[in-house]
Amino acid sequence: MRMIKYPVPTLGLLVLVLTLGGVTLRAQNTEGTTLQESPGIALVKPQSWSKESAASVLEFSAFVDRRAAGNAAAGYYEFVLPSGERRQAEASRVLKVIIFPDASRVVTLIEQADRDKIEGAAREMAGMANRFPAIKTYLQTPLQGIEDLLKRFDAGEVKVDGRWVSRGVYANQLADKYVRVLREEIRDAKPPGSFLLEDDARYITLRDLGDSAPKAKGFAAELKTLNQKLARAEERSKILKRLADPASSYENSVALVTKLQAAQPQEDPDAVAFLENWKSRVATASALDAQSQTIAAAIESELGSRASSDQAPEFQASTVTALSELSDKLRAYRTGNPPAALQSRIVRAEAVETVGNGFASLQKSLPARQFFEAKTTLDAMSGRTSEVGAASQRTVKELQNSVATRIDLFTKLRDEAKALADAGQAGQAVAKYEEALVVIPDASVVRALEELQEKKP
Repeated sequence: MRMIKYPVPTLGLLVLVLTLGGVTLRAQNTEGTTLQESPGIALVKPQSWSKESAASVLEFSAFVDRRAAGNAAAGYYEFVLPSGERRQAEASRVLKVIIFPDASRVVTLIEQADRDKIEGAAREMAGMANRFPAIKTYLQTPLQGIEDLLKRFDAGEVKVDGRWVSRGVYANQLADKYVRVLREEIRDAKPPGSFLLEDDARYITLRDLGDSAPKAKGFAAELKTLNQKLARAEERSKILKRLADPASSYENSVALVTKLQAAQPQEDPDAVAFLENWKSRVATASALDAQSQTIAAAIESELGSRASSDQAPEFQASTVTALSELSDKLRAYRTGNPPAALQSRIVRAEAVETVGNGFASLQKSLPARQFFEAKTTLDAMSGRTSEVGAASQRTVKELQNSVATRIDLFTKLRDEAKALADAGQAGQAVAKYEEALVVIPDASVVRALEELQEKKP
């Protein structure tokens, strides 16, 4: 669709297009045998060699062009006169065939460019009348109709589907139609916001209607706002999806949050909720990291002066209290559904929690000779001690070695006892099982002993 503009016309006098509803205004050069039911006039010479000034005017209501293909001078025209009589004229005698311009056949006249084409053709026809004065009287009435047609256009009217309306009314009707259709297409676009509004001819028309339709500019602004809003919604959706990915690094997430903040998050409750949670959780994670750094320093200080031992260390009351507070805060932080990318910001806090709680657990399991349970605890601590410090690493390693020695001894005694029991040496098996129980009070060994004692005579 072409862009529609409405400049103020400054042209006057006669105007006409080359074709009005399919009616050609210039001399006809169409080859063929189809009857063209278009009234007009022909300038016909008495003989092919006669001068132009000798030509007379022949009025017709229709005609057939029967000239030879490839040779305009060969063949003839057949004219149907207003009386119904048919008359033939050799092509070599016909100077011009002029079809009367018919303003009523101009069904649509909206654009200035079309008006200018009409004027150019009419001027050409007026020039022909000056050249052949005999045709002036024939063209006067048709050209007056065209002049009247374009006077209405110049006065601010346009013709649409055969009906005249003011340019403002038409512009408003066009604006109403375009905005309704474009709204629907923008909302239906997949993905949302992907509609190429700035390239759409209908939108360009709306934007350029100007003073002809004051509300058109408002419509154009509304559509642009709608398209941009849907595009932002799609962008926010993609950003939130990426932020929910556990694999997203903290640095990458910070960049995504910056983009989200620039995408008018106030339009989306989910975006608002995420940013509020992000801001709160970042602050909490930073506070947890700072607190865990202080506790780690205290743990390292106390373990640094500790002599090698196979017993779990006992920390000062202030350190124990700080560890308890850290665990409570971490528990509250986790229940708040923190963004996955912030996990890296609490690594040290979780390490300190694991190591601190691990030592507290060992204070129960080691005296109780629960060395398998202690091994599980120490293995979990071992992977986190690097975040706490060298003293923690050394202490955990020492305790792992001590526990491993006890477990190896227990396993050796238990296996020997089982072998003796299987060999029928119940007395020796009982003694071995009892030795194993001294190392680790294991329930499976107790059951094995009970079964052997039941078998004694």
